[in-house]
Amino acid sequence: MNQESIEDICDAAKEHLAREEYDKARHLLLQAIPLLESQSNKRNLSVAYNDLGIANRRLGKLGEAWSYFLKVIELSEELEDDYGLATAYNNLGLIADTRGSLEEAERLYTKSLRIYRITGGQKEVSDLLVNLGVLAQVRGRLDEAEQLYKEALELSKFLEDKDLTASIYTNIGNIRLSQRKFGEAEQLFRKSLELYKSIDSKSGIADTYANLGVIAKKRHYLEEATRFFYKALELQEELEDKYGIVKTCRNLGTIARERNNTHEAECFYYKSLDLSKGLESKEDIADSYCCLAVVARGRKDFTSWKSLLLKAKNLYAEMEAERKLRGVKKELILYGRIRRWWILSGKKIILGGSGGGVIGVFVGGALEKMANSIVTHTLDKGLNFISGLFGNGTPPSF
Repeated sequence: MNQESIEDICDAAKEHLAREEYDKARHLLLQAIPLLESQSNKRNLSVAYNDLGIANRRLGKLGEAWSYFLKVIELSEELEDDYGLATAYNNLGLIADTRGSLEEAERLYTKSLRIYRITGGQKEVSDLLVNLGVLAQVRGRLDEAEQLYKEALELSKFLEDKDLTASIYTNIGNIRLSQRKFGEAEQLFRKSLELYKSIDSKSGIADTYANLGVIAKKRHYLEEATRFFYKALELQEELEDKYGIVKTCRNLGTIARERNNTHEAECFYYKSLDLSKGLESKEDIADSYCCLAVVARGRKDFTSWKSLLLKAKNLYAEMEAERKLRGVKKELILYGRIRRWWILSGKKIILGGSGGGVIGVFVGGALEKMANSIVTHTLDKGLNFISGLFGNGTPPSF
């Protein structure tokens, strides 16, 4: 195959990437790369490795993506290509971020940002500021995150980059959402939606529908929330956006749980958990454990409730996700208090069993009713905090 034909394949792959058709892009690049390797065309090969890494990352094939970005670093150093080097560090940072290795992600993002500031890539600088903002937001450093987003927003507006501007509005909207400023959050999300529609960004539209669904859910407008989430899910499935599907399934599970449809809730939560494990996304795995813990609470399955919270706690601790870690720790304290209260009240608790229930014997029925009332009230109050921790969120941009 001649050089022109190989370039045509690589150009077609780039078009598929731009249309978010990652599987088609991957298929073409896997054809082109052996041909480029045989010709020792290092510059074009580096670009192809990078594009294949992006396609693999978006398809959840993080191990493959990581290996291709390392090849980009090797070739970029040989070619003295600072731009290629910075791009590869950014992309490796995104994978580390997804895996919950936040310290490593910050190190890689910072290396990339340092190079881009020197080479004058304003678009790339803005992207990196957003990615570092997302890290700060996950760690609960909201003021730092908002400052990074605002610096990025100035650059994106100067560059007239609608896609990036929309993503920044979304991220600031998520901060407002966590602050329970729903009106401000909705305004920002609707600004994002308008911009995404103007550039026909299906992934952006899907993310924004999901965020609007989160606001409706928090306002207890469950019908409206369900409509937004299913709109998001339809686009995410069309795009094979597993990251988006994970979060939307979790939100649909929470709506099902609030409607007392425990079976449907568990189905959504387990789908979210299974996909999260395949994506190696620690935060999403932990979030899914917490959602399943809420279901266990409803069944008074103390063994599963504690076990799921401990799994989530360990993952959040690894990620230094302080805000969510604090929430889980509060629930574990509640677990201990409730368990002690039941024992001191004369309630015999049997934890575990196939039904996962709590079986007890009281001397009098009145005391049993009082115990159930206190436990139910305490759990509802406490674990509603846990279920409120998880919005849709927006992944960093590449």
